[in-house]
Amino acid sequence: MRAESDGRKMGAKAPVVIVMVADSDAFDGKGDRYIAMEAGAIMQNLYLYCAAYDLNTVVCASFNKDVWAKELKLPKNKYVILTQIVGCPLKKGK
Repeated sequence: MRAESDGRKMGAKAPVVIVMVADSDAFDGKGDRYIAMEAGAIMQNLYLYCAAYDLNTVVCASFNKDVWAKELKLPKNKYVILTQIVGCPLKKGK
């Protein structure tokens, strides 16, 4: 499934792909707004963590949600909102 983490297939060989799943029933009908805010906060925390530990990361939204929903057996009210690829740092000078 790593290759399905983004449209450009960057995650195919990544050591870690983080998948964020949203619940559209959360937040009493105001979910879209809050889900986006929560995903943004999580994404930023992952960027900060990766920066502190000299890891590379990129967030992705160009993936096939249907493929993920099927693979993860998600109910109708849940969906993958973002994926975030985490990789080892490039060697110095490259």
